Amino acid sequence: MWDIIVSCVAVGLLMLIVNTSHMLSQLAPSPCHAAGGGSSPQWLISMEEKQLLLATVVMPQEMMPDAAVRLLFVRDIFPRCREKWAKEGGVNYTLAKELHRRRLTSLLRANISLNVSSWWSYDDVVRDTFTPSPCVHQEKQRKGGIVAQTCDPGTTPPFNTAHDVACIQLAQLLLKAAFASSPNQSEWTVGRPFIGWHTFVPLPHGAERYLVWSRGKNMNSNFKISGHVNIRNLLVWVRIDVIAPSLDQRTIKFRSTFCFSLEMKTPPSCLASMAFLVKVPQRQFSADPFAEVAAFAVDRKLGIGRVPPTFIFPIPLAVLQEAVVRRSQRRIRMIPFLIRESGSATYDAWVQNDVFSFLKRHAEHKNGANGGDVHTRRKGLDAWCSFQLEVWHVTPLLRSSIRVPYNKKNMPGWHRWFNPLYNGTVVPYGPLVALSEQVMFDYIVGNNDRSPNKNSFVVIGGCQCGGSGNDVGCSGSGTNRESSAFPTILHLDHGMAFKEPHAALVNNPLAKLGDRQTFCMFYKPLLWRLWSIEKQLTQRHTGGVTGVDWSPCVENEKVDRTGLWVEYLMANVSRVILRAVGHAAFHASGRRMVRLLQRANECLAVYPAGVVLLP
Repeated sequence: MWDIIVSCVAVGLLMLIVNTSHMLSQLAPSPCHAAGGGSSPQWLISMEEKQLLLATVVMPQEMMPDAAVRLLFVRDIFPRCREKWAKEGGVNYTLAKELHRRRLTSLLRANISLNVSSWWSYDDVVRDTFTPSPCVHQEKQRKGGIVAQTCDPGTTPPFNTAHDVACIQLAQLLLKAAFASSPNQSEWTVGRPFIGWHTFVPLPHGAERYLVWSRGKNMNSNFKISGHVNIRNLLVWVRIDVIAPSLDQRTIKFRSTFCFSLEMKTPPSCLASMAFLVKVPQRQFSADPFAEVAAFAVDRKLGIGRVPPTFIFPIPLAVLQEAVVRRSQRRIRMIPFLIRESGSATYDAWVQNDVFSFLKRHAEHKNGANGGDVHTRRKGLDAWCSFQLEVWHVTPLLRSSIRVPYNKKNMPGWHRWFNPLYNGTVVPYGPLVALSEQVMFDYIVGNNDRSPNKNSFVVIGGCQCGGSGNDVGCSGSGTNRESSAFPTILHLDHGMAFKEPHAALVNNPLAKLGDRQTFCMFYKPLLWRLWSIEKQLTQRHTGGVTGVDWSPCVENEKVDRTGLWVEYLMANVSRVILRAVGHAAFHASGRRMVRLLQRANECLAVYPAGVVLLP
């Protein structure tokens, strides 16, 4: 039986490698092809910057398919550790097992046909325990475009790494062409409506690889076009506008939108569109853009796939200044909180002081220093900004259909939910499992800015797609209708991650010390993947040296586990990001990674594996 399983896993792994290589070859042109030739204007970028912009994400060699991760646990980890992990008996063991049985019994009571043993991810749990209903979301319906492109805003997590590569490269090609052509098109903005900074550019050479006519759309029904239209004839309307501050938007942000069209009018009719949230370095949050990109890199390195495609790109300060001056929302009211924090009474003064003056001072001060300013390039003419794909139908967790019973004022103590002995508030099982993964990820990257009521988001889904009636809440592009039929967790806003290594993660239950540490319910797919990665890192480092073996339940002082994790997490992070975030922050992440694995082993020595390992 085991031989059959091993053979199946091996075949599956081989198919994954072949398919991934084929997808990357189809989706991702070489840097030379993407940047050279054609009629696109040239925008000078150094060779180092080309490499970091065109190779933001790569498929990690250590990544294993889920089937191989599960097989590793069954064939290697469990036999090594079962004698050291908890066995039947003991008050805590028995109580934790009983409480876990009650949770599952309540689920089976609602649906006796559930097969809980088949659950691997929390998407499996939500899919089997969530009841979809006719679409009732009051959100404007999203429609797919006539042109399909790789940055699909209707995509739902977990994201596909190969598609991420294509999306990022497409966006970078468009931005490069737009910023290169803007000086020649400044007259187009004169006298036009206030819509921020914008420009039209021909589809850059190489970008056609990421676009295709959608077969499901009748283009001639909406546009008077006869005969075959070459996709290379598309124009792209690139626009950057401000995002007005609010209680949920307390930093200075921009939005970058791309509209693919066949007409040069403002605004054009879009055959396809995509949008990105843009974060800029600013006085109080100078490292935010770089932390966003670093968190995305770590998310993909660990095989989580819950952070939307994110990349770093330099924006000319002149473009940002015009976006502010010609913003679409003319009158922006500053909320009292921001006035107190920034010391500025108006939005324009706030942006001038916290962004433009801040970047100018840093560029002048750091220009002669070793390595130059980390926030800008070209002696302060451009600012390094993060771009993150905007995904449709995102809502805060507590306003979603999988909300948890949490109120910061009346019901604190959500950290207790992950104590196997906690018998208080009944938390829905699917969201509980999802929050466990979120806690683990935040602990690794050092994000102290998240809780159930803050920066926890859901792609809402939750409607019956493909039937009669309005399918609002389902993927507009139609590419992910099955996965969009139920809500799922999305990881957003990591600007506060990777702070100084001594920062106390008071909002993360995994960071508690001593007797206050009760977190013992780990998200199994992520924990098992961390084990599989660490085993490969150790074997590669030791080269099979006698006496140096890897085990998740035995400490080996001959191996610098922290150093291995630091090197692994930093492997795909560019120098631009490392200079801003700092090596010390990644070393802190490596130490927390080791501590997380140690904590999991401590919990498994006390409680049943079925309780500690969710779902």
